[in-house]
Amino acid sequence: MLGRTLDDRYLILRQIGQGGMGAVYEARHVGTNRRVAVKVILKEAMMGEQIARFQREARIVGAVESQHITQVFDTGVDRATGCPYIAMEYLDGDDVHVLLRRNGPLPVDLAMRVASQACAGLSRAHDAGVVHRDIKSGNLFLHKNEPGSRIVKLLDFGIAKVGHELGDGGITKTGALVGSPLYMSPEQARGRPCDPRSDIFSLGVTLYEMLGGRRPFEDVTQLGELIVKICSEPARWIQDVAPWVPAELAGVVQRALAIEPSGRYQSAAEMAAALRAMLPAGHHVDEAMLVPIDPSLRSRVAPRGSPHENTGDPRALSVSNAARAITPTGAPPKKSSLAGVAIGGVIGALVLGGGLSLFLLRGRGASAADPATSTPAPADTASSTGASAPNGTNGTTVVPAPTASETASAPASAEPSASASASATAAASQIPGKAPPAKTSKPVTKPRNDDETSRK
Repeated sequence: MLGRTLDDRYLILRQIGQGGMGAVYEARHVGTNRRVAVKVILKEAMMGEQIARFQREARIVGAVESQHITQVFDTGVDRATGCPYIAMEYLDGDDVHVLLRRNGPLPVDLAMRVASQACAGLSRAHDAGVVHRDIKSGNLFLHKNEPGSRIVKLLDFGIAKVGHELGDGGITKTGALVGSPLYMSPEQARGRPCDPRSDIFSLGVTLYEMLGGRRPFEDVTQLGELIVKICSEPARWIQDVAPWVPAELAGVVQRALAIEPSGRYQSAAEMAAALRAMLPAGHHVDEAMLVPIDPSLRSRVAPRGSPHENTGDPRALSVSNAARAITPTGAPPKKSSLAGVAIGGVIGALVLGGGLSLFLLRGRGASAADPATSTPAPADTASSTGASAPNGTNGTTVVPAPTASETASAPASAEPSASASASATAAASQIPGKAPPAKTSKPVTKPRNDDETSRK
């Protein structure tokens, strides 16, 4: 193929890469001298299904307009060999997988920027009805778009799932296992229908790999065991693998890797917003950032987070959240509430009983000095009876204090209300072995300040 002119249009210069069904070459258009990447299907792989998938990739990529998705210029079939081809934007740089092999885990800031740009490309693809289904580090390419600058490009839409408007054509049968197993979402591993949230999971695996240098279940070698783990076991908390990762970012990773799609970010735009909240300087990538982690930073341990917090997974409740789920707010357990009422009644009765004795002594003196004080006062309204009520949070009993207006309007020598005396008598009668206070017909005098007896 090298040195040949493909379809009388593209002069093949060198081979860039090769996959299971095709090869990619650097080429130049003979008319415009423009440098392009030409993807050609291999002759030995020219089966009907493979050709249909290959041609469909061109339609998919051409239908999505984004600077984060490789641009397609031309498609055709070489007249000399009969091989289909796609002429695409030529990319100069490295994919993330190569960068990881060379440098190890990426610096946290760089990993977030790469993931954020990938979200931008996915968002446009999803808006066009395209689910990639093979997001991985090898399909995130860091292209040298400007001197000293890189931009993330999504590669390989060969197994993408598309909407009816793009002509799915039934290429992938229901139940077929497609994609890269270590990056698959649980529903994809089960052979079930995929939606944009499947790409979110795969991007979560890729972000995990960028931060920790490994994928969540990389130690599993058997495909069956891997599928079981993906579908049933949460990924190991990223801070256990990379302790320098901030807890907030660890929460973003964990949410993207939720087993149930409903627990993940519901769109690429939502995940991008979570990442950009931690990128105040934006998500631009400079070549100077493509370096290994500083050893001094790698040795640091970030404040510890929890896989059960801020993940968006409704099944992941912390102990405190679980307690709140079992006991609704404002409804303490019945036993605690009754105990609080009983204890409050005992204390209230003792305090009121002692106060009544003092009132009786004062009442006798007042009666002898001023007969006018012996006139009984009218009973208080229901709002000032001092009836006890359980507190909404700990079950304690609270007796409301009189309001400022009640205190101001009540004369200094006013006696306690009939309902308050009845409440004290009833509370005292609840104590085993304790008789209620003796009744008296003599008037009593209410103290000017009873704040200390108004609350437990």
